[in-house]
Amino acid sequence: MRKENRKEDAISPVVGVMLMIVVTIVIAAVITAFATGLAGDSTTTTPMALFEVENIRMTDGNLLESFDLVHKGGDEMKLENLVVTLEPVGKGQSGIVVQRTGVEP
Repeated sequence: MRKENRKEDAISPVVGVMLMIVVTIVIAAVITAFATGLAGDSTTTTPMALFEVENIRMTDGNLLESFDLVHKGGDEMKLENLVVTLEPVGKGQSGIVVQRTGVEP
């Protein structure tokens, strides 16, 4: 029986490099899927609504007394989830306290 000397040493490094490339591509695909939201629940959306300020009432000292915030369109909003923030614009003005009044439909 004749013994052949084949050089098969080069196959092992090539297979190893190919496996490392495949593993790297799979890891990159998983990270990309999580980063873009493909793997998670992406059905939740932020509510969008259009409001308009009406019936602005001022005091004799030119201070804001009250106003009506009217829902003009978009998603339904619950009164308990609504937060209104007013910031003073001029000098010497203080913060404004907003009270929720009215009946939720």
